[in-house]
Amino acid sequence: MRAVVQRVTQASVRVGGRLTGEIGPGLLILVCAMQGDSDAQAEQLAARIAKLRIFRDDAGKMNLSLRDTGGAALIVSQFTLAADLRGNRPGFSTAAAPDVGRRLYEYFTDRMRAEGIATERQPLGPLAGKQEGLPQAPCGLATAIAPALRCACSTPPPGAGLGCAGMRGPCGTLVTNRAGKRAAFPGPPARHPISGGSG
Repeated sequence: MRAVVQRVTQASVRVGGRLTGEIGPGLLILVCAMQGDSDAQAEQLAARIAKLRIFRDDAGKMNLSLRDTGGAALIVSQFTLAADLRGNRPGFSTAAAPDVGRRLYEYFTDRMRAEGIATERQPLGPLAGKQEGLPQAPCGLATAIAPALRCACSTPPPGAGLGCAGMRGPCGTLVTNRAGKRAAFPGPPARHPISGGSG
């Protein structure tokens, strides 16, 4: 399961002008069930969020959990968190089927209550598409850009290929990220072609 957790001083949702959920200090949680998810993932996610130490203590440090502060959680089903953004138009094929997503959303909410968190559950179905009080609800996407990779060699030979994560650059050294650490790559290291033959 995926979730976006937002610390809030107050949050509310209205459907068709009617208030359907409201909390004071606590967490706004957007949650999405993915294909292959089961009760186990819902339980683990609830336990993790309930214990996240993201609230400030008396010293001003993020050291307290939602359970420690006695705050509440406003939980909103948000299947668009499953978006595949490799293209310009999001795809949602990795989201759980609607009936599975609905059941896991409700089970996740129940597990948050079992963790001792006061929760507000939102209506599901056609009306959920008319939520107010959330930016452009009910569409929320998460995306990221990885750091640019560079070859550990500062002056690659002319015509040599560019290094890729986990591959060997023109100089024969492993490609690293800007921090100088070896970059992860989901496959075996490869050699780049060097002018005049394959290296």
